[in-house]
Amino acid sequence: MRILFLTHQYFPRHVGGTEMLVRGLASQMRSRGHEVAVLAYVETPGTELHDFGFRVSEFEGAPLWELHYNLACAANPAEAEFDNPFIAGLVAHAAGEIKPDVVHAMHLMKLSAAVLPRLKQMGIPVVATLCDFWPICLRHTLLLPEGDICQTGPDHPMRCLRCAQVTHGFAKTTNDESELALWQRAEAALADAAFPEPEFRCDVAAITTRTERIRSAFLMADRLLALTEFQRLLFVRHG
Repeated sequence: MRILFLTHQYFPRHVGGTEMLVRGLASQMRSRGHEVAVLAYVETPGTELHDFGFRVSEFEGAPLWELHYNLACAANPAEAEFDNPFIAGLVAHAAGEIKPDVVHAMHLMKLSAAVLPRLKQMGIPVVATLCDFWPICLRHTLLLPEGDICQTGPDHPMRCLRCAQVTHGFAKTTNDESELALWQRAEAALADAAFPEPEFRCDVAAITTRTERIRSAFLMADRLLALTEFQRLLFVRHG
């Protein structure tokens, strides 16, 4: 069987929990006679189209497809954070070259959830492991900027606006306002096509649809795997 692993970053550039898990799974699958390839995102400082695309090498005996991209160059970065058709097209092209029997999506942060429906359109079986909380938390840790645990998750369309500001600089504001004031201004922006801060309005429109659009994409996977019972129950609670 030929297996393609997808991950937000990988060895030798990065070392972390997800990277270790992918590395271990890839090693185990190869030891059992399966063919393995890994596709990982690489953030590039380049801003031109020719800076984006794949560099193919090898890591520990398995082909490594590194996808170089710069999210800041997307037409709508707040939307591309979770739904990036350009990246999905590149991943689909790589899958067409690799011809996997199954794709195991280990972490889609930076790659975006858009890769899942694109791969399913190609008729490729997809397994997705929930390595952290990224599908329901754009900080991926379920921790608020102050370090406290988020007790609610995305229970309201506006819930994640403050975290989006602090983490990615999306939905920027020029003054320090309460969360209630931020929600009220966001609601006003969505209701007014001529809102005087079009970038703010655009970011809000993306962020407030994030949870539902990622949920729809992940439910297209043939299997979803949670690593803990707490995680499983939390994702079930959020649909």
